[in-house]
Amino acid sequence: RVVFVGMSRLFVAIASMALTTACAARHEPVCPPGTKLAGGRPPKFAASWCEARGGTRHGPIVGYASSGARLYEGAFASGLFHGSFVGYDRDGRVLGSVALTHGTGPWKLWHENGRLAQQGTYKNGKKEGRWVGYHENGKRAVEGTFVGGRAHGHFRWWSPDGALIDEAEYEDGRRTDRAARE
Repeated sequence: RVVFVGMSRLFVAIASMALTTACAARHEPVCPPGTKLAGGRPPKFAASWCEARGGTRHGPIVGYASSGARLYEGAFASGLFHGSFVGYDRDGRVLGSVALTHGTGPWKLWHENGRLAQQGTYKNGKKEGRWVGYHENGKRAVEGTFVGGRAHGHFRWWSPDGALIDEAEYEDGRRTDRAARE
């Protein structure tokens, strides 16, 4: 009887370790007490994160490429990016990292092929200043300025081959140029 109970505990311990290892290999966030896992994996979601009551993000977040490969890992504190965010390529190699404090700091995100996808700055959890997005081939895709998280000023968009395809003016998040009214 003692041997059976001991074997049961050993089986439970091995099963628990296997489950933990499988979850780690899939790069799922482990949520802190008082939070629950939200979001999910592609194709329905682009990230998995932890939420406190009321939907406030708190704890780790893992972002995914459409292929399901892990793109980045980081954390939220009371709804704001906080701490180190690490970007990965499709093979799981670290591409770089950024550090934000209570939603403030520089931001970079990489495509799964290792090329830069976007860069800019967050201030109090909102995009602030000049932001640039890049196509997977490394060419510029979009460029514009944000004030308090809203598009403001001149924006430009390019095709993957580098041709300028659109330009617009924004004020407080609303497109104000004539093309937007047609």
